[in-house]
Amino acid sequence: MNLEEIRNIGIEIYLKARKSKMLASCYGMWVGIVDAHEQITTPYCRCPYCRSRTITKKGGVKEVQYYHEFTAFILAGPKISFILDLEPILPGEGEISSSYRLLSRVCKNYPKAFSIVIGDGLYLKETVFNLLKRHHKHTIAVLKEERRQLFEEANKLSLLVEPKVYKVKKTTYRVWKHWVSGCWDGYLKRCNRNSIRGNYQKKGSFKGRQEF
Repeated sequence: MNLEEIRNIGIEIYLKARKSKMLASCYGMWVGIVDAHEQITTPYCRCPYCRSRTITKKGGVKEVQYYHEFTAFILAGPKISFILDLEPILPGEGEISSSYRLLSRVCKNYPKAFSIVIGDGLYLKETVFNLLKRHHKHTIAVLKEERRQLFEEANKLSLLVEPKVYKVKKTTYRVWKHWVSGCWDGYLKRCNRNSIRGNYQKKGSFKGRQEF
């Protein structure tokens, strides 16, 4: 199977879809999402590209599972989302290694398809941010406590700024937005940090709060 031929077909389909206005932006922004996905899990068959793990079943019986995993880059839209490319996660490597190859190729093959890339907390990496910055892309990733210095600096700034308040149906959001710089070794650019808290209300009482 020639993967380059398949990818070239994907580029042609994307160009036709974009030209015919099948694809639409999200609030005026073209957004790409990168994430890992798993498929084809079996304890019986394997190939040279399978990853493996040991699971414990009922009764303490251990079983080796073989599975394929890949990173996908999806062009997100309000009605239609379009998969631009995939990259396998090979045995012995992690999601970031695979996604770095994927992002490098997507930025080359689809230079004008998107301007923003979104990933989970795993993608808060200097290598990912620097790669996308070189291609003039903006990056959004979840900030977790593992990035202690950056996390604490952003929280301190939240105490100095009044949040903006938005309400969508029964949910009220409070949003803090500020810039953080000099707190991230390996990435010298300024980072825009957003903290969002949503109060979910049901039947006249608040059900809880979630922070992003």
